[in-house]
This record gives sequence, C-alpha cells and structure tokens, in this order.
Amino acid sequence: MRHWRPADIFEVACPSCGAEIEFWKDEPFRTCTGCSLEVQNPRVDFGCARWCKFAEECLGTERAATIVGALMRDRLVAEVRAVCTGDEARLARALDRLERAEQLIEAEGGDALVIKAAALLREIDARDPAATALAILEKLEVEANTSACICRIIDSLRGTGGAVPMDTCEARILRDAERLADLSARREDAHPREPAAALAEACETPTGRELARRLLP
Repeated sequence: MRHWRPADIFEVACPSCGAEIEFWKDEPFRTCTGCSLEVQNPRVDFGCARWCKFAEECLGTERAATIVGALMRDRLVAEVRAVCTGDEARLARALDRLERAEQLIEAEGGDALVIKAAALLREIDARDPAATALAILEKLEVEANTSACICRIIDSLRGTGGAVPMDTCEARILRDAERLADLSARREDAHPREPAAALAEACETPTGRELARRLLP
C-alpha cells in the first residue's frame, strides 16, 4: 500500500440510491451503505474471469458465473451491432427482444446464454444467417452443443429448414420475447387493440402474459 497514490482510493455513486461508495483500487465489489446493493468496482477489468482457474476462488462461484455471463452478453451485442451496421431498425429489434427475454429469464429460468444469444442472433439478415450466427458463436468460443442448440432455436423461430416449433423453456421464452417486442411496437404505432390483445393472449409463459397485459392500451 505504500506505493499507492491518492487516486487509488476513489468514490462512485450507487446506481440504485445515489449514495457515495468508497473503493480501494483492488476491491472488486463493495456493498452500498445506503441501500445494501452490491456494486462492482468500475475500474476493475473482470475479463480474466473467463479463463482464470482461480476465478471462482477469487470471486465466488455465483459471482464468477454472473460476470462471465455479462461479458458474453456484451460480446454478443457487439457482434450483432457490427452485423447490423447501417440498419438501426434491425439492431433496435434485436436489443428490444433481448431486453424482453432478460425480463422473462428472471422469472421463468432457462439457459440464459442460449436465450440471449438466440434473441440477438435471430435478427441477422445475411445471405446465410445460420452460417453467420454459427461463425459468431465459434468466434466467441461458445461450446459446440450450446451453439447447435442456439441455431436450432433460431431456425425454429424463423420456420426455416423445415424446423417445427420447439417445446422447450428456452423456445417458449424466446417466442414470448418476440410477442412482447411486437406488442411494444404496436403500442407505439397506435395499432388497434384487437390484434394486440390476441397477441398478448398467445403468450406461453405466465410472466409473458403478465408483461403483455401491461403493454395493452
């Protein structure tokens, strides 16, 4: 500590209540004294959690898994942004679908990586969307069986390659995420209530139906 500088001890505002939280540069997390929220040190790079064998020992099993999941989500978003360059509407649909899917995951469970990746990669508009999605997953070093599952769900959502609707938790969540995103767009465009109500009733998960009701005019 004798080599530390004054800037190595700093304060950040809690994202929940706004209270000041004091961090020392090597502290990965602190608990806010105002609202008890655990806040991540914004100056610590947790990229090492993806490969370091001591990640779980350093951060704890649950926290390490959460950090790795967040890193993968951010990398997927970055890849989809690159693929959707020049098509802001398509990118907006992908991000909206992701947001709806994340709301559903919180209550319904499911494989978060499969759901989030499919929600984003579903929007790829390339000459061979399946090959493009698979190339992105390989680039991000997603395990082969997981990648295959993601691609099957995307095919199922698109109805391509003779795919039939899949009856899995992940597929139901993704179909509801699409319905919720569509409902949100209809509300903004002032579409009639009747088709929106029918779309809400079609939701397959309890959480999806509840969120859909909130979106009805």
